Amino acid sequence: MEYHTFNERLKERINRLATADQLRFAIDNCKRLFPDYEAFCETHQWGEPFLLLDGIHACEKALVGEADMGWLNELRSCIGAVFPDSDDFGDYDGSYAQNAGIAVTYALQYVIDADAEHIVNIVTLYMDTVDFKLSESGIQDARELDQHSRMIEARRFLLGE
Repeated sequence: MEYHTFNERLKERINRLATADQLRFAIDNCKRLFPDYEAFCETHQWGEPFLLLDGIHACEKALVGEADMGWLNELRSCIGAVFPDSDDFGDYDGSYAQNAGIAVTYALQYVIDADAEHIVNIVTLYMDTVDFKLSESGIQDARELDQHSRMIEARRFLLGE
C-alpha cells in the first residue's frame, strides 16, 4: 500500500473514532511501544519504565472519568526527562525508547486537549519504529519494507483490519 494512501485511510479512521476510542487507540499504540523502552532500560541501566507505565495508566483512568489534569501535566514533564537523547544514546534501542516515551507524552496531552493530531503523531512513532526495526534487520529496499509481514501486520492493526 502506498504511504500516501495509508496515511489518508489512517487519518480518516482516527477522525471517525469517538474521543474515548481515540484514547484507547493511543493507549494500544503506547503499549505496543513500551517493551522497547523497557528493553532499552535493561540494556543501558538508564530510564524509568514505571513512569511510562504510570502515564499509560493515567490515560486508562481518564477513560473512566478519573483524569487529574495536574497529575497528567506532571507526568508529561517527568516522562520527558526520562526518554533517551539521541546524542547520549546513538543506538537503535535509544531511538525506539525515545519513540515510546514521546508516544506516552502525546497520549497524556491528548487526554488534556483531545486534539486528534496527537493520535496521528503516536501512530507515526509506532510506524517509524516498525520501519526502523526492519531497516536495522537489513531490509533497505522500500518495496521490500512495504511488503514485509511485520509492516503489513502493523498497517492492519492501525487501520483496524
